[in-house]
Amino acid sequence: MRKSIEHDKKRRLRDKNFFPQEERRLLEHVPQELLGISDREMERMFFNACELLEFHEVERAVQAFSLLCKLQPYVSDCWYGLGRAYFDNEQFQEALGAYLTAETIEPTRIEFYIGAIEACLQMKNLKEAHHIIQRLERHRKSVENFSQHRSEIRHLKEQAGFSVSKR
Repeated sequence: MRKSIEHDKKRRLRDKNFFPQEERRLLEHVPQELLGISDREMERMFFNACELLEFHEVERAVQAFSLLCKLQPYVSDCWYGLGRAYFDNEQFQEALGAYLTAETIEPTRIEFYIGAIEACLQMKNLKEAHHIIQRLERHRKSVENFSQHRSEIRHLKEQAGFSVSKR
């Protein structure tokens, strides 16, 4: 039952037509606005969470990014930060979930795919790594900075046992 709820939630996030564009924009800040937190305060909280991560205070970074994800559930950078914090804390399954959520929200960012693939490799989950690589390949034309990360992607493919072409 829980899995079908999660699957439905992810499907709705992917379906850009589930909410009209205007309603979607309003929903991005609902928890934040209900609590009366300004955008400037959110930026400060995000900056502080990034600093915690930079100074290797990963437990506190996980807490900070978790809060940010609750306050701004449709902001992919919050989910990416949470993924990085989990990854640095060696919680690879949780990192994968955060990276995949970020990818679902904004599928054009290469770092979300790379983070997800790296988490899969840490867990030795080659099947999931292959799925993410295939998704990345399908979206390569719309993914920002794909060509700049070509060698890194080739290296990840090799680690996952994926056939690599030398284009």
